[in-house]
This record gives sequence, structure tokens and C-alpha cells, in this order.
Amino acid sequence: MVDWCISILLQLEKPAKQNKKVHVIALPKREEHIAAKKICSVAGWGLTDSKKKTLSNVLREANLEIVDNKTCKKAYWKNQQPITSSMICAGPLKKRNDDSCNGDSGGPLICDNKYVGLISFGPPICGTPGMPGVHTRLTDNYLKWIRDTTGGD
Repeated sequence: MVDWCISILLQLEKPAKQNKKVHVIALPKREEHIAAKKICSVAGWGLTDSKKKTLSNVLREANLEIVDNKTCKKAYWKNQQPITSSMICAGPLKKRNDDSCNGDSGGPLICDNKYVGLISFGPPICGTPGMPGVHTRLTDNYLKWIRDTTGGD
């Protein structure tokens, strides 16, 4: 089984104007282990309701709880979807159904103000209890590719 990710970086025509709502989020220096139960956030313009199939017209953010990979593997075994060490699972906080959804793929997973992953896939119905979303972990290889491609440190 091979882990894969289609990686795309966008280059802006001019620098973004930074303010209290727009700012730079750091990449970690190295691949980071994110502990289970840590609260992280995702953002995107994806579906806000799996049944309505309408994309959001505003950027939305949700706080999610990191789920250990062993628990995540159990959730996805029926789908025969492998969960590997290059993935981070995160799901809705208890008593909430905030989640990433279709159309959010490629968006950021942010923990402790660091960009640690990319939204990848999740259950057919977003916010399904016991079915966390799966994110591509920014491994050392991905971080090196980003730095080599952008010329950043």
C-alpha cells in the first residue's frame, strides 16, 4: 500500500495584506506528533450540510478533537480504508457536529497556530459520530518539498 497526496501550492500575484483576520501561519520545523484529544481547527468553503449539497459562500472554521490512529482505524475498517502514520484523524467535539466536509479538501489543519495537516477525506455524512475526518500529516518529506518549492525556511 502506498500513501499518496496530490500537492499543489498557489503563488499569489502580490503579497496578501495582513491584518487581524489575515495572517501567516507557521509551518512546523519538523513533523509533529499531535496528541489525541488536542483541539485543532480546520477551515474551508465546503458543504455546511451533507444533505443540502451547497457550498459555503464564506470561509468557515471548525474546532475538532484529534483522534488517535488506532481508534480511527477501527472507524474505517469497514470501508477498507487504511489509516497510516502519515494521516491525522480529527472529529467533531462532543455534543457538536462541526466538521470539515466535501469541498474542504486541501484546507488546513491547524494545531497550536501551526499548519500540521491538510483536510483529506471523511465519512459520507459529515459530522457522523464515531467517524472522524482524515487529514494528510505534514511529514518531514512534505515539509521539505514545501520548503524546496517555495524557497522558504
